[in-house]
Amino acid sequence: MTLQTEVTIALIGVATAILGAAASIFVALINRKNTIDKAFKDGVNNALEDFKTQMTNALGKINAVQNTQELQSAHLLENYLELMRHKIYSTTLPLEEKVNAGFKYLNHGGNGSAKIQHEKNARELEAKT
Repeated sequence: MTLQTEVTIALIGVATAILGAAASIFVALINRKNTIDKAFKDGVNNALEDFKTQMTNALGKINAVQNTQELQSAHLLENYLELMRHKIYSTTLPLEEKVNAGFKYLNHGGNGSAKIQHEKNARELEAKT
């Protein structure tokens, strides 16, 4: 074998070794990228799950507050209507005030016997004027 052939074979061997090393490095980089990508995705997924849990808890608290407020509003309306009923049936209030209370009572959904009494009060006030 000539020197040139031996050098060529040696260069081919070096080139093969370099290509093998490059391929190994490339595979390692791909694996590392996949590992990094997986870690990133896992981190994002965990953060999203935490966020979802926090939002679910917050919505539950908001709903509880809303339900409480609705209940309180219903109680306030009941109390208001009861006060207007007492005014409508009052024997001590002026007739005009009783009629005004009747209008407020009806405007907020009141009806029944208090409505009938309001209509009597309104007719009586109309007759006086």
